[in-house]
Amino acid sequence: MKFKFDTKIKECLEYKSKNEALKEENRDFRLDMENNDDIINKCGEIQLNNKKKNRELNNQIEKKEKLIEQIQMEYKKQFDDLNNKYTSIVKDDEDEIRVLKMELESKNKELSEVKQISREIINDRVDVENSF
Repeated sequence: MKFKFDTKIKECLEYKSKNEALKEENRDFRLDMENNDDIINKCGEIQLNNKKKNRELNNQIEKKEKLIEQIQMEYKKQFDDLNNKYTSIVKDDEDEIRVLKMELESKNKELSEVKQISREIINDRVDVENSF
């Protein structure tokens, strides 16, 4: 009977030792789990901060894109206005040149006629002087 009792005591001591090892292992797992929870919480905070930063950056990008679009529209409007203005100026200048050319042709024609009349007067005068 003593043998059975010694065996039971030995078994109990083994179980106790295994139980202590399991308790130690459980403590280690619990510490790891707590550390993992802390890491998960920190990662969650980092992720939330990154999402917030991404939203802010996206908002800034949208604002800058709208500003660029507005600048492009203003530039196009100014370009069109200047283009229309200078097109009008060029057209007016071309019209003025056309009118001035016509006036010049008219004046040249008048000058030719005056020269012709002058020649005729001189010829008539020479004829009159020769007659005397």
